[in-house]
Amino acid sequence: MKPFRPPAGNLNLVSLILAALTAVAAILVWSGGLSGSRGGFAVFVLITALLLAAAWRLVLTFGNDAPWDIQAIDVLTVALVIIVVLGLVLGTLGLLWLPVVMLVLAGIGACPHPRPLSCGERGEKPELPLSPRERGLGGEGLWSLDTIRWPHAILAGLVTFGIAQLARDRGLLPPVGDAIGYHLPFVAEWVQSGRLVMPAPAAGDPSPPFYPLNSSLWMFWTVAPFESDVVARFVQLPFFVLLFLAVVRLGLEINLPPAGALAAGLLTLSLPDVIRGLALAENDVILAGLLLAATANMALLWRKPTVWRAAMGATLLGLAIGTKVLAVPFVAVLGIGWLAIVVYRWRGEGWKRVIMLAAMAALIVILLGGYSYIRNAVVMTNPSYPVEVQLGGEELLPGLYAATQEWKESHPFYPFDWPGFFGFGMRGLFGWTVPLLILPGLALAVVRAPRERELKTVVLALWCALSLAIFWFVIPYHFARFLYPMMAWGIIAALWGWLLLFKSRVEWLAIMVIPVALLNVSSMPIGTGVWRSQTYLFGAALIVGGTALMVLLFRNVAGRLSAQTLGLAMGALLLLLIAVWPVYGERYEAQRFDQWGRLTGFLQSQPQAWRWLWETTGDEPATIAVAGTNSTFPLYGPSLQNRVLTISRDGQLQGYDWGIPFKPFGEPDRAAWLETITASDVDYLWITPNVSFGDWPVEDAWAAASDRFEPILIEDDLHVWRVTGQ
Repeated sequence: MKPFRPPAGNLNLVSLILAALTAVAAILVWSGGLSGSRGGFAVFVLITALLLAAAWRLVLTFGNDAPWDIQAIDVLTVALVIIVVLGLVLGTLGLLWLPVVMLVLAGIGACPHPRPLSCGERGEKPELPLSPRERGLGGEGLWSLDTIRWPHAILAGLVTFGIAQLARDRGLLPPVGDAIGYHLPFVAEWVQSGRLVMPAPAAGDPSPPFYPLNSSLWMFWTVAPFESDVVARFVQLPFFVLLFLAVVRLGLEINLPPAGALAAGLLTLSLPDVIRGLALAENDVILAGLLLAATANMALLWRKPTVWRAAMGATLLGLAIGTKVLAVPFVAVLGIGWLAIVVYRWRGEGWKRVIMLAAMAALIVILLGGYSYIRNAVVMTNPSYPVEVQLGGEELLPGLYAATQEWKESHPFYPFDWPGFFGFGMRGLFGWTVPLLILPGLALAVVRAPRERELKTVVLALWCALSLAIFWFVIPYHFARFLYPMMAWGIIAALWGWLLLFKSRVEWLAIMVIPVALLNVSSMPIGTGVWRSQTYLFGAALIVGGTALMVLLFRNVAGRLSAQTLGLAMGALLLLLIAVWPVYGERYEAQRFDQWGRLTGFLQSQPQAWRWLWETTGDEPATIAVAGTNSTFPLYGPSLQNRVLTISRDGQLQGYDWGIPFKPFGEPDRAAWLETITASDVDYLWITPNVSFGDWPVEDAWAAASDRFEPILIEDDLHVWRVTGQ
């Protein structure tokens, strides 16, 4: 894949125009002139375009010789860095307001494009010589291409499948679970206060306030312009692109032919549990994209090392540990690999050079990933809080619990659906990919790779095994979504093994991969997770017709899509989004609670109670104290104007920030609780049975026994009380 180098002057002009428009828009937002769904959409498109332009200009300075797919990965990475740094700095200063973010971004965009650096200035090392075998497995047939200029066709197919999936089942899926429990409530608090304050959950796991913030800062970017979750449900969509590009690049770096690398990308994004994240405000696809991009970057660093490439590897690792705690063990191992590559490739320049590069990487990782760990250490004296640090059974650093093996096995999320993992049961987590492709392909790769002197494939296969061990023995509880990176690594290594069996004839791989990928896509059941006859019919039609369509597409379109065609297609897609946005936004707002109630039976009466709250507080914001529930985001109301508080049974107002230590719930104290209710000007109590234990919180009995609280909604699973002030 060849580098893509647009004229710097044109990009400077585009960035300057976008910066000027953003500055004007910031003033309008501050004065209330750009509000509502359409105004928010205009602001979101504008700041995102400026963000990408600023990131692209930086990439063209330091990485302008890289293939276009690497440039795209770098642009997405640098864009996330800008979002994270802006969010952390402004949020710590209490200035995380949308107009301030827009003005700072406009200043970044207005800066002139720096001169692209030469090879010597970039610290470029000589590229390792490649043997004929290492130049790719080659092969003949319809997938035999010497370059990749047609991933656009693959992406178009994936987007089509994604849109079809959203239309079938997920167009109005509520942001349930972690999204409304802590991801989006955090963002709502930041929109209100401009500070990175973390609300403590009223019930359930006490860990979320101490989690890393990088993915939530990206969610802030999608929520703040709209003051709604209407776009936030799609926060993982850009990282599907990042994941796809990273899988393709890593496949190329371990010497898959271009078509085989594209097949690996297609297969990864077709996994049913990965597709699930298309419309959910979570961060597992985000983490998978970052880890795969870091792995691909390390492979490229080995082959063609530059200081920029070394810095991008550290950047991706830092972003990963700043996204999710479970990334730490994966990043620790990958970091050792990064250091080994740097030592090997720069050893000729002396240890001083190696130490400087390692120090640079450590600083980048700390700056981009260490914020929450440092805050936990400063405020709670333990970077891993709430997990207690022990040595030999003795407490070294305080915490709420110690993640012992006994604790792990007693956790309700510790068991794992192994039948679903292998494709059996009502709905396989990853379709039939593991038994049909990954396991036999990995076996072929491990057996044949040493004979072919392909150690990179062996290393990748062993890394899959190690990552599965990390998942099972290191991570305290087990969700299939934690396995997304391992699945991608396994698919790449497995397809390499299959190609050896097929003697590099990649059309045989197409015959295998396309039906499995289409079967995966059709494995997402219609309705509320219940298999129906329509699912089988849809799946059969998709597999038969889709296979023929994809083969025809590859045969007739491969290598013929130009950059101009791609640009026109992206412009047309943007115009289409602008045209349909009002319809989608209005439909979402009108049907939100009916659809949420239909699709979330486990929440019982709460969706309709949320509707009542929105109608009641739309013109007059309220303060709501919660107990028993951890589904709090809908309580912030339209435009996120309601205050939502957790007041523990001992009267403590719960929260976490610099200078505000987390306080575990103490013994019940009715008088102190009532005093805090009064001092906080609480208007409503929102009480459900405790999500962890199922019993009603003591606050409900206190409200029932007092004349100060008037019952508004009394349901089997929800009690809402108005504070009368008597």
